[in-house]
Amino acid sequence: MRARGGIVPLLMEAGGIIIFAVLASMGWTRLAIAATVAFVVFDAMRRVRGHLGMPRLWVLSNGLALVLGVVDLTCATPFLFRYEAVFTNLVLAAAFAMGACGQKSIVQTIVEERQGMPISSDRIGLLAFFRAFTLFWSGYFMLKAAAYLWMAVYLTPERALVIRGTLGTGSLVAMILLGQRGADVFRLCRRMGFFRQGA
Repeated sequence: MRARGGIVPLLMEAGGIIIFAVLASMGWTRLAIAATVAFVVFDAMRRVRGHLGMPRLWVLSNGLALVLGVVDLTCATPFLFRYEAVFTNLVLAAAFAMGACGQKSIVQTIVEERQGMPISSDRIGLLAFFRAFTLFWSGYFMLKAAAYLWMAVYLTPERALVIRGTLGTGSLVAMILLGQRGADVFRLCRRMGFFRQGA
C-alpha cells in the first residue's frame, strides 16, 4: 500500500477531510469550511487540467468534508455543536464499514488507482488484507467517536476542544503513516499466519 510518490499524494487525496477535521477539532468551524472549499476547488481544477482523475478516496473525503461543513453551518445550537465531532467520526466509520463491503474494498480501490492496474482476484489473502484494513479504519473512527462522546459528556467544551485537537490530529497522522507502511504490515501479518491464502 505504499503509494508511488510517498505520502504527499495520499495527503492530497484525503486533503479535504484532513483540513476540515483538524481545524474543526480546534473550534475553527467557519475557517475549516472555507479552507476545505478552497482546497476542493483548487485541487479539482488541478486534477482536471492535469488529467489526473478523481480517485475514490478524493471523492469520499472531500465530499464528506463539504457535507459536514454544511451541517456545521446549519446546526449552530450548543447541543448539536457539542456532539458534532461524535457525528463526524460516526459518519466516517460508517463510510469505511460500507467501503469494506462489495466487490472491492476502499483500500483495494485506492491501491489499484495508485498503481494504475487492477489486483488479480487470485490474490485472495491480499484482498482479504485490504478488506480488513478498511475495517480497521472504520474501527479507528468508531473509537474516536466513543472518545469524543465521553469528552462531550464529562469535559467542558473548551477542554474537549484542546484534547480533540491533539488526539484527533496526532492519531490521524499516525493512521496515514501506518497506511504508507501497508506493505510491511501485510508481510508482518503473513509471518504471523494471517492472509496467506493465494497471496
